[in-house]
Amino acid sequence: MASAQFPLFPLTVTLSGLPAALSANLLPPRARFYRAATTPNLTTDTAACPVTTTPTPTPTPTPTPSKPNPRRIGVLLPRAFSLLDVAGPIEVLQALARQTRLDLFLLARTTGCGGVSTAPASEAMNKFNSSFFPAVFATHAFEDAPPLDVLIVPGGAAARSPDLGPELEFIRGVFDGLGYLVTICTGAGIAAKAGVLEGRRATTNKK
Repeated sequence: MASAQFPLFPLTVTLSGLPAALSANLLPPRARFYRAATTPNLTTDTAACPVTTTPTPTPTPTPTPSKPNPRRIGVLLPRAFSLLDVAGPIEVLQALARQTRLDLFLLARTTGCGGVSTAPASEAMNKFNSSFFPAVFATHAFEDAPPLDVLIVPGGAAARSPDLGPELEFIRGVFDGLGYLVTICTGAGIAAKAGVLEGRRATTNKK
């Protein structure tokens, strides 16, 4: 009588006296898998398998600027301007000036007379009569301003000043020669009063 012996580990099986087809059916599933995996008719030739490789990406060339980078930066200093609106952009551009040449021009009606005060332009806007308003000295008066690539117009209480005539005239006079007009906060209102935004698209945080 045929006999089959199955050790505890099912991958090693001893069968005797049974036809091959029958003995294969008696194998437990795991043993049949093991037997198929070791059949010499199977092949593991990887040459028949397609091998794909990821092509090396071609580096994107750095675009050549169509015009020179702006270098001459002017900052308008109207009476009662916001100190942060001036100091903030200057601080950022000062870091850039360590990497490339930039020239700064602080522009006001005059270069003397104690500088341009950040104090409100009227007593009604300073009802507590505070004196906590520093002044900034201009490097150039409007009539001595050099050609500019960029003009920065700050905001603050200056945007509500009743006397902005010289500042508005200066903006209108240099606008066509600028590469960029940059307004900070309510400085957009000053540029609008100058009329240079008429018929143009401008990005501001004001409506």
